[in-house]
Amino acid sequence: MKKQQKTLSPFELEAKKLVDKYADYKKIKKEDFHNEISHMFKTFTEALLRAELSQHLGYEKSNRSKKGVHRPNKRNGFSGKTVNFNSNNFHLKIPRDRNGTFENKLLGKYETNLGDIEEQVFSLFASGMSYENIVNTIKSIYKKEISNAWISSVTDKLLPEIEKWKSRKIENSYPILYIDGMFFNV
Repeated sequence: MKKQQKTLSPFELEAKKLVDKYADYKKIKKEDFHNEISHMFKTFTEALLRAELSQHLGYEKSNRSKKGVHRPNKRNGFSGKTVNFNSNNFHLKIPRDRNGTFENKLLGKYETNLGDIEEQVFSLFASGMSYENIVNTIKSIYKKEISNAWISSVTDKLLPEIEKWKSRKIENSYPILYIDGMFFNV
């Protein structure tokens, strides 16, 4: 009888590719791997938050107001928030508006754990990041129907970040510990 193979999640497949690519395990630093994953997640999350603010304000950051055109609300920097990700804490820059009316949909006001979003972001980066994958991931993160125009504006903001992530320097090796267990009924 053949043993059934376990289907791997997209993140596990990406991790397996890294292990197969870099076979020199002597120079591995666990912190480097965790830092890379946390940085990827932080970059993606902050890009989503900036896109939410642009949607709330009705204009992109780069669009300066024309002379004589008054915008009732403007960007007003960032506030900081420490969130828990993958049992590590890191600092997110949450954008804010001048009137204080912006409330992001991604993180609740007092929410500090990003466990639900974590797996979806991993699957996005592991799945090759096509436009369709990005759209599907954004829809699943927000868990409701959102307009195609909003999704388009978010993906326009994310694509440069994703391209930068794809062209980053790859270290010689990354640590991965895979532990498997076997259970026997007696």
